[in-house]
Amino acid sequence: MDDQYIGEFFDEAAAVVFSVFRVTSEPDLYKVTGYDGRNATVVCTFHPGSEPEWIGRWQRHKRRGAITETATRIARGEQRRT
Repeated sequence: MDDQYIGEFFDEAAAVVFSVFRVTSEPDLYKVTGYDGRNATVVCTFHPGSEPEWIGRWQRHKRRGAITETATRIARGEQRRT
């Protein structure tokens, strides 16, 4: 399965556009990428209901909770785009 685009959101505090993709469907695995105006990088992967696996500098980023919350809502179909 190719990564399936689900939605995106802008986090003003982080100044990054985040995109959410479904990587696998059984079990559901999602990937979040972030674009800061220069580069797009993988931010984390997660299974709904589990702690995300944060990549690189995002492991210590202060916005992790907000990113997880919004990405999970998008993955559940509760929010498409902000």
